[in-house]
Amino acid sequence: MAIRKLLDISNESNSRFSRFKEADRKALIEERFDTGSANDNPYDDSIQFLKEKIDEIIETNNDKIVGRTPLSAANNLSDIANANTARSNLGLGTAATTAAGSYATSAQGSKADTAHGWGNHASAGYLTRSAPGAPSSLSTSIVNDTIDLSFNKSSTSNIDYYLVFNSIDGSSDYGLISVIDPADFGNTMSVIDSTFSQTGTMAYRVYAVKNGVYSSAATTSKAFTISSLEPTNMSVTPLNKVYFIQWDPPSTKARFVSNYKIYKHAHATQSSLSRSSASLIYTGKNTSYMYTIAGGDKAKYHQFWVEITVA
Repeated sequence: MAIRKLLDISNESNSRFSRFKEADRKALIEERFDTGSANDNPYDDSIQFLKEKIDEIIETNNDKIVGRTPLSAANNLSDIANANTARSNLGLGTAATTAAGSYATSAQGSKADTAHGWGNHASAGYLTRSAPGAPSSLSTSIVNDTIDLSFNKSSTSNIDYYLVFNSIDGSSDYGLISVIDPADFGNTMSVIDSTFSQTGTMAYRVYAVKNGVYSSAATTSKAFTISSLEPTNMSVTPLNKVYFIQWDPPSTKARFVSNYKIYKHAHATQSSLSRSSASLIYTGKNTSYMYTIAGGDKAKYHQFWVEITVA
């Protein structure tokens, strides 16, 4: 406000001083600017006028000016009269005076591990969730071309679900084969595994899961072997210069077929045909094959064998 008054006075003084250049107005100037001094010089009167007005402003605003020292930018607010009052006026809380080390950062592992927000969460269950008890008494048995698993429920109540995994030959590559939801819970639960398609030792892991936390695994393994597999409904049809051979997959355990192999023996006498003398003419997944008769074998007897390689 004081600065504004000074500007107003300055504008008034300039306006008055512009009249000094007009000689014919000198009497009016002396009349309005004469402060009682014997000096009638209009320039001196103008200075005297400004001084009196400035003194008047200082006197009126003395309580607002005296004792007020401006803040220095170089001091970075260290020259504030009362820091606590300033913080309160700015609405700052205790974070403004708390050391940075009291808060968790990405580099402060121990604090970050236990950080869970404001307030008293000493009894918050989600901070200390324990793993549920593992399923017990896991056992396996072979039924035809499957492995049946049986296990007892976890000792922990309110389990969300059970997960069953398997792996061929106990490798680290376990695959999920079953999810047991609460609707299928029982004191004893079972799973039939027909997902595997090769022989070997099947390893199993069963988990109980509650609130996203896994129990330790119940584990077991079972060896599954197949001595041999035979194709069914094999037939050989002689056509013009070719034999058409076809067959069906095994009636059981067909998923364990790795490939089919066809062996052929040709001889002038039928009684001399022998598997031990046969040669391999086909390997693959197909269940039919067209064999072209070689020129020198057209008059000979032919016999074919289809054998299965087990996975």
